[in-house]
Amino acid sequence: GMGIPGTTYGTVSSPEGRFELVLPSVHAADTMRINALGYRTAFVPLAGLPAGPVNLRLTPEPHNLPEVLIRPGKTNKVTLGSDRTKTDRNVNFAINKKQNQNLGSEVGKVFKLKKPSSLESFAFYLRYNNFDTVRFRVNVYAFDKGKPDQILSNETILVEVTGKKMDWIQVDLSPYNIECNKGKIAVSVEWVYGSKNGTVLALPIAMPVPGSTHLYKFGSQNNWKTFATMSASLELTVMQ
Repeated sequence: GMGIPGTTYGTVSSPEGRFELVLPSVHAADTMRINALGYRTAFVPLAGLPAGPVNLRLTPEPHNLPEVLIRPGKTNKVTLGSDRTKTDRNVNFAINKKQNQNLGSEVGKVFKLKKPSSLESFAFYLRYNNFDTVRFRVNVYAFDKGKPDQILSNETILVEVTGKKMDWIQVDLSPYNIECNKGKIAVSVEWVYGSKNGTVLALPIAMPVPGSTHLYKFGSQNNWKTFATMSASLELTVMQ
């Protein structure tokens, strides 16, 4: 993802690394932050960029996963999260009339694991979707100091939804072998692509949900916001 840190101006590149970032204006102090799994975060002063297409190179950097404790014999399947879809509130990905400006926005939830766990599957519910094709990335984070921290998978988990589907979207996590210690993790859905004809993309959100923590990042390089006793329709199934 790339964009101006702490603002709603951000986007996500294609698999080939191409991107277009539309800004209303550029100030001398504006800097674009670019980050990608397996590369060092780059900061590019916008005032110094030439007009027209620009080629930017990132420096490779090993992605060191946190040490996890793996214990054999996990036999108990547990589903955590919220399956409430009939609510009167929504959390939006797309910004109407500002196509793809909000690519990289994320909706997530904090999950508390009572035992060391293997992540089996994840599900999220699309209430509104008028895109012919939309793609999401599922991110699993360590949860540290009240915010999502390091990503716990060394592979990109992509999900494609076609035909303006509005339903539960199921994601199989078992091939990624994500093992987590007892404690809190955060799992999010990140919007990374939308076809040109779409304008509406949203998940339902429920409140009050006692003990739940809702996470929202409005734009690729914006800051995480946390909301207590709220939850989007997100479910995580683990083996313990």
